Amino acid sequence: MSRALRGLAALIALHQGRGPEAAGHLAAARAGTGNETIAPFYAHLTLRAEALDHEVRGATEQAFAVLAGALDAAEGGPGGRPALLSFLAVDVVRLALACGESATARQATDRIEAIARTSGAPHHHAEALRCRGLLAGRPELLLEAAERYEEAIRPLGVAQSSCEAAELLARAGRPDRARDLLRQAVDRYQQLGAAWDIRRDEARLRAVGIRRGHHGEPQAGAGWDSLTATQLTVASYVAQGLSNPEIAARMFVSRRTTQTHVSRILARLGLSSRVELATAYARRQGREPGRSGTRRSP
Repeated sequence: MSRALRGLAALIALHQGRGPEAAGHLAAARAGTGNETIAPFYAHLTLRAEALDHEVRGATEQAFAVLAGALDAAEGGPGGRPALLSFLAVDVVRLALACGESATARQATDRIEAIARTSGAPHHHAEALRCRGLLAGRPELLLEAAERYEEAIRPLGVAQSSCEAAELLARAGRPDRARDLLRQAVDRYQQLGAAWDIRRDEARLRAVGIRRGHHGEPQAGAGWDSLTATQLTVASYVAQGLSNPEIAARMFVSRRTTQTHVSRILARLGLSSRVELATAYARRQGREPGRSGTRRSP
């Protein structure tokens, strides 16, 4: 398992902006022989780390070549391309589109959708929705992908999908919604220590006129603009009908902290109940309130 663990460590280090540490892990992974029978199942970890290492350096085409070459080599092997693609699909589609390889992006999207239909796993559905959203330029699919990533407890996927949706919404003339999504995503990234992702996505959104603005508590004293990224996330969970214990579990905070967030949100918005908050949040998102039940926290 040593090569797989080195790949995982390199991935974490790259996302957290610790390049020299990642380089050490990748060098050790390349030096290993890795003949253990369990290792092939985790081959995607080192592949993703190799590709991300190129991407961090700005070498997008090399990053794509790493993954595309691995998929070609897997043809006919144990499990073949489908098994490997199930782990690499999002990165393959992202990088293929960046390199103008739209045919590859379509093929990968079709394949991960088929895998999701068969497996029924939330993370496969999230990846299928994200790939289709990227391919078709549809922010609503990317936001749905973020929700599925939440179900699968994949916070990095939540943040990445949100930023991808924010870019499309900004281009469609919805800067306020794009800014909200960026703030929420950055809050998630900060929880993970994903400094490189913050830099990348803030630069991506700046290119379309979106800046996160004031760090920490917003300047406004009341209303939606007064909420922090964390508070906006809590509000979204309340609107989904989650209880305080459920929200606390998803955000890895205490129930007391969650209750404090809810109380501050209600005060800043001038609301008196979770039901009112859910209704207000639905209206703000442009949805008809009442489409999904909301239950009070015990």
